[in-house]
Formats: sequence, structure tokens, C-alpha cells
Amino acid sequence: MKKILKFLLIEHYRINSIVYFISNSKLTFLKTLLRNYLRKKYHIIIGGAVEIKENLVFPHPMNILIGNEVKIGKNCRIYHDVTLGQNKSIFPIIHDNVIIYPGAKIIGKVVVGANSIVGANAVVTKDIPENSIVGGVPAKIIGIRGTEDEYY
Repeated sequence: MKKILKFLLIEHYRINSIVYFISNSKLTFLKTLLRNYLRKKYHIIIGGAVEIKENLVFPHPMNILIGNEVKIGKNCRIYHDVTLGQNKSIFPIIHDNVIIYPGAKIIGKVVVGANSIVGANAVVTKDIPENSIVGGVPAKIIGIRGTEDEYY
């Protein structure tokens, strides 16, 4: 009952549930309807073969592009204006507990390690190790999570 109330009353929970359903359901027609709903109302575009694990959160669900074969781990957070895109049909892999701040672009065959943070407007074109904080264009490691250099 609690999950049903959350779904009806909390918009973010509803969007997260729809995205999870799209990535894990076999009901093609319903997936297409939900994809179109997200595209029209929130400008969220989700590719056809996306793999999304549980607890993906969109704190500000607007203008998000998730490419065709992107893989997203558990407990990730993706803010607005983020592109998890493609470069010649090669897609990124986002591991567990990653935070991607507004405007970030992750392009190509990039692996973002677990517990990492991608800063606002960063352009990631190379792999990011676990527990890293990256920012800039192109993205560079600017800190390590769990140390005194951790800023965010």
C-alpha cells in the first residue's frame, strides 16, 4: 500500500518506477507508451536496450538522454541535462552508487567506477576509477571520495 501511495503522490518516485519498468519489462507496447510519455512530458529519452538496476533516482527529471545500450548500476543519481550517449554505437557503463550532476556528458565506451561523482558540465570520454570525483572538459580526476580532498 505504501508503494502505491508513493507512486500516485510523489512524481519523482513515479518517474523512477517507470524508467525501471522500461528497462526490465518484456511488454513492448507498454514500454513504448511509457517511453513516449517520458519524452513528451519530461524530455527524457531512453534507448531500447538499456539495462537499469534498482534505485535509480532523477532528482530533477528534465532533459535526460540515455543511449541505446547504456548500463546503469544500483543506487545511481542522475540530475537534469545529462547525456549518457553513444559514439559510433558504443555505450557507457555506469557502476553502482554513482552521482552524475547537471549538464554532464558521458560519451563512448566509458566505464564509470562505483561510488564516483561526475561534476556539473563535465565531459567524460575516458574511464573513471572507483571512488573518483571528476570534473572539467575533458573530465579529469579532481578528488577521491573518502579523503579530505572530497568536494561536492
